[in-house]
Amino acid sequence: MKGKLCFCALLVGFSLMFGIWTSVSFALDTWTGAFSFTAKSTSQEADNSGNEKFVTSNQTIAGTISLFIENDGLTKSGGCYLLFSGTDGTKICIEEIVGISTESQKSKSEKALLVGVGHFDTTVEGKSVTDGIVYVDLKATLKEDSSNDLVSIALSGKIGGGFNDKDDVNDINFVFSATLNNTTLTK
Repeated sequence: MKGKLCFCALLVGFSLMFGIWTSVSFALDTWTGAFSFTAKSTSQEADNSGNEKFVTSNQTIAGTISLFIENDGLTKSGGCYLLFSGTDGTKICIEEIVGISTESQKSKSEKALLVGVGHFDTTVEGKSVTDGIVYVDLKATLKEDSSNDLVSIALSGKIGGGFNDKDDVNDINFVFSATLNNTTLTK
């Protein structure tokens, strides 16, 4: 189906594909859009008695999100299928992804569900945090024009992760969660 987006199921990690996305070109298409979400972070701190307590804080992260598609489906660019590049230097790279989608002959809008894992790098309290773990659980709406060419991808869902300083270099340990709301990607 020329220009029709068909994403039946995609399993990556072992390079096994159980479905495909078809697009008009054979080149890498980078779909980008602006994002902003508030990450609710929970860390632990010792109180004056030496008891470890949970402490929560919020941080807004904004920047550009990129999704990479080739004619045969989602593909990696720079090791990432999905990349969040924050204006503050935060980088969230989704390295493994699985998804399913609808396909309707009459509709100009399809739905997809994507779940992925990867790593993130950021700065916390002036200290560098690298290789934290992260997940995404996203819903996508794929809009097509009258020629059945994909014109936009709207993403929404959950993102979360955490970091444990196993070597006690920076004494930074935290988990976070956030909601990504209606972020539109275009080519």
